[in-house]
Amino acid sequence: MNAILNNFYEFGMHAMNGYDAVVSATHRQTRDVGARFSPQTKLFTIPVGIIPDRQLAEPRIPVAKRQFGKMVVFARIAWEKRLDDLVRAIGIVHRTIPAVSLDLYGYADPSESFKARRAIEAVIKEDHLEEVVKFKGYTTDVAEVENHAMMYGLTSRMEGFNLGIMEAISHGLIGFTYDVNYGPNEIIEDGINGRIVANGDYKALAAAILDVLRDPELAQQYSTGAYDSAKRYSETNVWQAWQALLKDAQSKWPSKLQAMPALVHNQ
Repeated sequence: MNAILNNFYEFGMHAMNGYDAVVSATHRQTRDVGARFSPQTKLFTIPVGIIPDRQLAEPRIPVAKRQFGKMVVFARIAWEKRLDDLVRAIGIVHRTIPAVSLDLYGYADPSESFKARRAIEAVIKEDHLEEVVKFKGYTTDVAEVENHAMMYGLTSRMEGFNLGIMEAISHGLIGFTYDVNYGPNEIIEDGINGRIVANGDYKALAAAILDVLRDPELAQQYSTGAYDSAKRYSETNVWQAWQALLKDAQSKWPSKLQAMPALVHNQ
């Protein structure tokens, strides 16, 4: 709660009483902003993405009809995503359940001569996972991929929301994530639609994955929970959150308009 603020947000956080409202993407961030800064301005929580109604209406795919042990992730291959930890976890799981596999979708960050990708490649080589972990690059056919996979993994150092994992639960994928702010530890509900483990503990992540792969009933329970929890981000629910903000803004217009002549005169 006392960490150094990101330069992009520092001014806004310290000057927020000059705004009519402050919007955060998650409830946890809204609570943290309130606890740290005690603002007088009103705080709202509005997700930065939605799950389209047509997606929520799609037939649900049972775990038994998915590729057993297939985990996917859609993310930049970058330092902040810490995907080498996810590969380490998969390596541990693979020793017990050889059918497990991981597909990484996304562009590689070229920083420091593609350092993040090279870190992943080093783990793949060390653990002999060349046939287990694959770089898939960029794809526009996310639905096709996620409707066949079983799990979604996330090992980020930090997040602002994470649209990828929101989309994953709408396809019934079981989510596994580190306990990181903000987004993953709210979109994933531990024991409901997946598992949350301590930040940086890839061995605990591996153990959580093993628990699910060893228990078909638990896997189906989490997949059903994923489909159900995606409704939080429906078009209707997110629009209702926006309506609350717009209603609050509209209620403040009369006093603002009344103050305008005085402001103009004082200039």
